Amino acid sequence: MDSQTKDRELQELKELLLAKEEEIRAVTEACGKITSSLNVEEVLLFIQESARKLMDAESSSVILLDSSGENLQIASSTGAKEKQVRGLRFPANKGIAGWVISRGEPLVVNDVAGDKRFYPQIDQISGFRTRSICCAPMIFREKIIGVVEVLNYRRSAGFPEQKLGLFTAFANLAAVALNNALSFDSLSASYRVLHEQLRVDGIYQSRNSGMQKVYELCRKVAPLESTVLLTGESGTGKEVLADMLHRLSDRKDKPLIKVNIAALPGNLVESELFGHEKGAFTGAIARSTGKFELADRGTIFLDEIGELKPDIQVKLLRFLQEHTFERVGGREVIGVDVRIIAATNSDLEKAIAAGAFRTDLYYRLHVVPLHIPPLRERTEDIPLLVDFFIRKFNSELKRKVEGISEPALALLTGHAWPGNIRELENIIERIMVMREGGLIQPADIPGEIRKGFPGSGLSAAPFESTAGASMWEVEKELVEKTLQKNAFNQSRTARELGITLNQLRYRIKRHAIEIRK
Repeated sequence: MDSQTKDRELQELKELLLAKEEEIRAVTEACGKITSSLNVEEVLLFIQESARKLMDAESSSVILLDSSGENLQIASSTGAKEKQVRGLRFPANKGIAGWVISRGEPLVVNDVAGDKRFYPQIDQISGFRTRSICCAPMIFREKIIGVVEVLNYRRSAGFPEQKLGLFTAFANLAAVALNNALSFDSLSASYRVLHEQLRVDGIYQSRNSGMQKVYELCRKVAPLESTVLLTGESGTGKEVLADMLHRLSDRKDKPLIKVNIAALPGNLVESELFGHEKGAFTGAIARSTGKFELADRGTIFLDEIGELKPDIQVKLLRFLQEHTFERVGGREVIGVDVRIIAATNSDLEKAIAAGAFRTDLYYRLHVVPLHIPPLRERTEDIPLLVDFFIRKFNSELKRKVEGISEPALALLTGHAWPGNIRELENIIERIMVMREGGLIQPADIPGEIRKGFPGSGLSAAPFESTAGASMWEVEKELVEKTLQKNAFNQSRTARELGITLNQLRYRIKRHAIEIRK
């Protein structure tokens, strides 16, 4: 071997080593990027960007197998029409990606126009013109979870075959990073569910037997598919109970779509619920997806169901019977899988008698009725609710309120609460806007509540002079004197004071009043 040949071979070897070193550096940098986050969206973005740079491609995407294993979904993509392409599903046996998934092997196709495996519909949607593709499977623990795909090599007509091994190694490392992010996201979701459960359970702990029965029935019916009708006064917590029903159901990972019928203009209710086609009415410049479609495989909460107009009642009844509907202005019959939770603060039976609500729709909705009692009938829960709202607003308002004094609590307990739990929440928030710490005192209670004490029913009973006495002492003396007057008959005492039996029993216990037989 002459010296020139030897020098040339040494130079080629040096260039090869430098190229390999550059490839290793590029993969190392890419892996450092894709493993720098546990946020799924960020990891997907890092994978597609790193793949594009590593392979010097015009575009890239991450395509994942869905849970059924029958469809592929574009999870992340580059390009001007990324929003149109992202989330797009197609059969798992279609395209270059489908071929790679089915065989678990990487593939380079440098003339897609002449390859029958190419799936051109994606280009038609995105407006991108694909000339060449390099695609590698993402394999984690011997399971294919998707592919990484790069399009159009910038330097020449096609991707060099020798880069395929490098890209395959990157795809497998990307699979590990994505699996870690998905696992972390799953744990975070479980934590959020637990946190929400604690939040909901916190506000709905109850010492009231009637309310305890509501929660027991709620837990029993939540995993079922039955339609639920929530009734009760405004502010009693029907929406939060709907949250609980959805969270405890098998649909908890799917959407919970909420619609307040009373808040919608009458002429837009049908469109809001069922969607409309372009040109269906003046102003319908494009097709609109309705709430029922958005809630597919999840739950829809229809609040103030009694406000539905007769023509919409007919369409809702049909959906309950057939689980299908048409968009406004459309002819296509659309089927969705949706569980309905309805709520009302009006008397639907009276509405039926007045001809304002359909009897057949009522019985379709009235499969599992849940009635939530007003707060004035469950005053023993007020201390629990006050404690919950104090903790809530301490967090939201950055306060350090330690709790509430007994005299201040007596004022709240004596109030009639026409606005129910919503009114109580608003009062506690108003108090805590002004108070930064310590205990909530009677002076902190808004004037309209202090003015009504002992009002709210605690009226006209003989008691001695209260000069210098606190409201706490006034209430105790009032209850004691009225009990004595009625020979400690609690039912008569409650009627005379204008409060419920539960409210009286709560005051007897709070003031440690001895009941004589």
